[in-house]
Amino acid sequence: MSSKDTVTAGSLVIMDAVHIPFGCSVWPGFWMIGLGAPWPSEGEIDIIENVNLATNNQYSLHTLDGCAHPAKGQVNETGNSLTTSCFVNATGQANNEGCLVAENDLSYGAKFAKNGGGVFATLWDSEGIRVWFFTRSAVPPDMATASPNPSGWGAPSAFWPQSQTCSQVAKSCTDLIVTPTYYVDAYWEIKYIAVFSNSSGTSGASSASNSGTSSAITGSGTTSGAGAGATGGSNSATLGPWTLLSSALIGAIISYIML
Repeated sequence: MSSKDTVTAGSLVIMDAVHIPFGCSVWPGFWMIGLGAPWPSEGEIDIIENVNLATNNQYSLHTLDGCAHPAKGQVNETGNSLTTSCFVNATGQANNEGCLVAENDLSYGAKFAKNGGGVFATLWDSEGIRVWFFTRSAVPPDMATASPNPSGWGAPSAFWPQSQTCSQVAKSCTDLIVTPTYYVDAYWEIKYIAVFSNSSGTSGASSASNSGTSSAITGSGTTSGAGAGATGGSNSATLGPWTLLSSALIGAIISYIML
């Protein structure tokens, strides 16, 4: 499922989910794909993604050569930086691994569902790309309003600074695909997705997308292939006022299994 609207630099995308697909051979994803040229020329921002029985969400950028996530300790983020090169064919990384940042174990799988889900927010502006995750009990009160304020949310889970930035992952369980009971948790349950624009404007776009536009994609399928608090940096995220571009109240979206 893909959005018909495009998301540009100067945007804030918020997703409130109760359940994310998980289970053996299940591959959920909530991505933004750059438009205007064949992938990965315009980049890809992965907001929600992991596979199989993984226990934590992973954020990543996928780009051409030349983009990288700062080394650990050089950027203000709470997640765990796993790989630094965003290049899809980077030496020493799995194919299409990208620059990965891992979230805590309440962000994906059974624990995410058991705790009532949570909210993911992605801010893309002239300073770079930031992603926050909040468990259900920790969601900032302003996040579900018409005036969300990222400057009050603390350090993001993942941050790719514009000034510094610019998978094949777990194998599939092909022998289990024919067993329907393995897919009882292979579905999305999303409360809402909201896209805001900074009406005061921004300059430039994240290096993850040279054209400055992307399309949001949500989906789930089977996996294939294999792969594998910091301090400092800016975290101002002072934007606004926001203009709500689109909002969708969503019930349960049943995922599909790609054979």
